Amino acid sequence: MELDIDSCVAMIREGKAFDASVNDGAFFVRIKDYAHFVCTAIHNGHRLRPGLLENCALDDAQRLREEDLWTADIAANMPITVVANDSRYEYDLNRAPATCVYEEAWGQAVWKAPLSEAEKAASVAKHNALYTVLGALYEKLESLHPQVLAYDVHSYNCKRPGMGDVPLFNIGTEQLNTQRWQMVIDQ
Repeated sequence: MELDIDSCVAMIREGKAFDASVNDGAFFVRIKDYAHFVCTAIHNGHRLRPGLLENCALDDAQRLREEDLWTADIAANMPITVVANDSRYEYDLNRAPATCVYEEAWGQAVWKAPLSEAEKAASVAKHNALYTVLGALYEKLESLHPQVLAYDVHSYNCKRPGMGDVPLFNIGTEQLNTQRWQMVIDQ
Protein backbone atom coordinates (compact mmCIF):
# COMPACT_ATOMS: atom_id res chain seq x y z
CA MET A 1 0.00 0.00 0.00
CA GLU A 2 1.12 3.58 -0.65
CA LEU A 3 0.37 6.25 1.97
CA ASP A 4 0.89 9.96 2.23
CA ILE A 5 2.23 11.39 5.49
CA ASP A 6 -1.15 12.38 6.93
CA SER A 7 -2.69 8.96 6.24
CA CYS A 8 0.31 7.19 7.75
CA VAL A 9 0.14 9.32 10.91
CA ALA A 10 -3.62 8.72 11.15
CA MET A 11 -3.17 4.95 10.95
CA ILE A 12 -0.53 5.09 13.68
CA ARG A 13 -2.73 7.20 15.95
CA GLU A 14 -5.55 4.69 15.41
CA GLY A 15 -3.22 1.82 16.35
CA LYS A 16 -3.63 0.00 13.05
CA ALA A 17 -1.17 -2.61 11.82
CA PHE A 18 0.03 -2.00 8.25
CA ASP A 19 2.83 -2.24 5.69
CA ALA A 20 3.18 0.84 3.52
CA SER A 21 5.44 2.73 1.23
CA VAL A 22 5.20 6.34 2.42
CA ASN A 23 5.78 9.74 0.83
CA ASP A 24 6.14 8.47 -2.75
CA GLY A 25 8.43 5.67 -1.63
CA ALA A 26 10.86 7.80 0.37
CA PHE A 27 10.49 5.33 3.24
CA PHE A 28 8.67 2.20 4.28
CA VAL A 29 6.79 1.56 7.52
CA ARG A 30 5.77 -1.87 8.75
CA ILE A 31 3.82 -2.24 11.97
CA LYS A 32 2.85 -5.82 12.79
CA ASP A 33 2.28 -5.11 16.48
CA TYR A 34 2.60 -1.99 18.64
CA ALA A 35 5.46 -3.48 20.65
CA HIS A 36 7.71 -1.49 22.97
CA PHE A 37 10.53 -1.19 20.42
CA VAL A 38 11.15 0.17 16.94
CA CYS A 39 13.88 -0.84 14.51
CA THR A 40 14.97 1.72 11.91
CA ALA A 41 17.32 1.47 8.95
CA ILE A 42 17.67 5.14 8.07
CA HIS A 43 20.62 4.79 5.69
CA ASN A 44 19.34 1.74 3.83
CA GLY A 45 18.49 3.75 0.70
CA HIS A 46 20.43 4.41 -2.47
CA ARG A 47 17.71 6.27 -4.40
CA LEU A 48 18.14 9.87 -5.60
CA ARG A 49 15.47 11.98 -7.29
CA PRO A 50 16.07 12.03 -11.08
CA GLY A 51 17.19 15.68 -11.17
CA LEU A 52 19.64 15.04 -8.36
CA LEU A 53 21.02 11.83 -9.81
CA GLU A 54 22.30 13.58 -12.94
CA ASN A 55 23.90 16.29 -10.78
CA CYS A 56 25.58 13.92 -8.32
CA ALA A 57 29.37 14.11 -8.47
CA LEU A 58 29.73 10.69 -6.81
CA ASP A 59 29.47 7.38 -8.63
CA ASP A 60 27.57 4.42 -7.20
CA ALA A 61 30.63 2.91 -5.51
CA GLN A 62 31.49 6.20 -3.80
CA ARG A 63 27.94 6.59 -2.54
CA LEU A 64 27.81 3.00 -1.29
CA ARG A 65 30.76 3.64 1.02
CA GLU A 66 28.50 5.66 3.31
CA GLU A 67 25.09 4.18 2.54
CA ASP A 68 23.98 1.18 4.57
CA LEU A 69 22.25 -0.94 1.97
CA TRP A 70 20.70 -4.17 3.18
CA THR A 71 20.30 -2.94 6.76
CA ALA A 72 16.56 -3.27 6.12
CA ASP A 73 17.15 -7.02 5.90
CA ILE A 74 18.44 -7.02 9.48
CA ALA A 75 15.34 -5.16 10.67
CA ALA A 76 12.86 -7.13 8.56
CA ASN A 77 11.56 -9.47 11.26
CA MET A 78 10.97 -6.84 13.91
CA PRO A 79 7.38 -5.95 14.83
CA ILE A 80 7.92 -2.29 13.90
CA THR A 81 10.33 -1.17 11.19
CA VAL A 82 10.96 2.14 9.48
CA VAL A 83 13.26 1.92 6.46
CA ALA A 84 14.57 4.84 4.39
CA ASN A 85 14.79 4.27 0.65
CA ASP A 86 16.46 7.56 -0.28
CA SER A 87 20.20 8.05 -0.23
CA ARG A 88 21.73 9.89 2.68
CA TYR A 89 23.36 12.07 0.02
CA GLU A 90 19.93 13.47 -0.83
CA TYR A 91 19.24 14.20 2.85
CA ASP A 92 20.95 12.64 5.84
CA LEU A 93 18.50 11.48 8.48
CA ASN A 94 21.30 11.55 11.07
CA ARG A 95 21.48 15.33 10.74
CA ALA A 96 19.19 18.16 11.75
CA PRO A 97 17.08 19.63 8.93
CA ALA A 98 19.36 22.69 8.69
CA THR A 99 22.40 20.50 7.92
CA CYS A 100 20.86 17.39 6.33
CA VAL A 101 21.66 18.33 2.71
CA TYR A 102 25.35 18.02 1.97
CA GLU A 103 27.45 20.10 -0.38
CA GLU A 104 30.50 18.10 0.68
CA ALA A 105 30.57 14.82 2.59
CA TRP A 106 33.53 12.83 3.88
CA GLY A 107 35.94 15.07 1.96
CA GLN A 108 34.17 14.75 -1.40
CA ALA A 109 32.01 17.23 -3.30
CA VAL A 110 28.54 15.71 -3.61
CA TRP A 111 27.15 17.84 -6.46
CA LYS A 112 28.56 18.86 -9.83
CA ALA A 113 26.64 22.15 -9.57
CA PRO A 114 25.19 23.66 -6.38
CA LEU A 115 21.62 22.65 -5.58
CA SER A 116 18.92 25.28 -5.95
CA GLU A 117 17.01 26.41 -2.88
CA ALA A 118 13.96 24.55 -4.24
CA GLU A 119 15.96 21.30 -4.55
CA LYS A 120 17.28 21.69 -1.00
CA ALA A 121 13.78 22.46 0.30
CA ALA A 122 12.37 19.32 -1.36
CA SER A 123 15.02 17.22 0.37
CA VAL A 124 14.45 18.87 3.75
CA ALA A 125 10.69 18.28 3.35
CA LYS A 126 11.37 14.56 2.83
CA HIS A 127 13.59 14.56 5.93
CA ASN A 128 10.84 16.26 7.94
CA ALA A 129 8.23 13.80 6.65
CA LEU A 130 10.05 10.79 8.06
CA TYR A 131 10.48 12.48 11.43
CA THR A 132 6.79 13.47 11.47
CA VAL A 133 5.89 9.80 11.13
CA LEU A 134 8.50 8.72 13.71
CA GLY A 135 7.22 11.37 16.12
CA ALA A 136 3.67 10.06 15.82
CA LEU A 137 4.90 6.49 16.20
CA TYR A 138 6.93 7.22 19.34
CA GLU A 139 4.05 9.21 20.80
CA LYS A 140 1.71 6.24 20.24
CA LEU A 141 4.17 3.73 21.69
CA GLU A 142 4.85 5.91 24.73
CA SER A 143 1.09 5.99 25.38
CA LEU A 144 1.07 2.17 25.42
CA HIS A 145 4.34 1.28 27.17
CA PRO A 146 6.28 2.64 30.16
CA GLN A 147 9.52 2.49 28.14
CA VAL A 148 10.24 2.35 24.42
CA LEU A 149 13.48 1.28 22.77
CA ALA A 150 14.72 2.43 19.37
CA TYR A 151 17.20 0.27 17.51
CA ASP A 152 18.81 2.13 14.61
CA VAL A 153 20.63 -0.35 12.36
CA HIS A 154 23.72 0.86 10.50
CA SER A 155 26.60 -0.82 8.74
CA TYR A 156 30.06 0.24 7.76
CA ASN A 157 32.58 -0.70 5.16
CA CYS A 158 34.99 -2.78 7.24
CA LYS A 159 37.42 -3.24 4.35
CA ARG A 160 38.51 0.38 4.05
CA PRO A 161 42.26 0.95 4.00
CA GLY A 162 43.59 1.77 7.45
CA MET A 163 40.62 0.34 9.36
CA GLY A 164 42.64 -2.42 11.03
CA ASP A 165 40.80 -5.12 12.96
CA VAL A 166 37.12 -4.29 13.24
CA PRO A 167 34.30 -6.12 15.00
CA LEU A 168 31.69 -8.03 13.07
CA PHE A 169 29.01 -6.25 15.13
CA ASN A 170 29.37 -2.94 16.91
CA ILE A 171 26.62 -1.81 19.24
CA GLY A 172 26.95 1.95 19.50
CA THR A 173 26.25 3.16 23.01
CA GLU A 174 28.31 6.34 23.06
CA GLN A 175 25.30 8.66 23.11
CA LEU A 176 23.27 6.65 25.61
CA ASN A 177 22.82 7.39 29.29
CA THR A 178 24.75 4.32 30.43
CA GLN A 179 23.83 4.83 34.07
CA ARG A 180 20.14 4.54 33.20
CA TRP A 181 20.38 1.93 30.40
CA GLN A 182 23.34 -0.30 31.35
CA MET A 183 21.17 -3.37 32.05
CA VAL A 184 19.56 -3.05 28.61
CA ILE A 185 22.93 -2.51 26.96
CA ASP A 186 24.38 -5.57 28.67
CA GLN A 187 21.50 -7.72 27.41
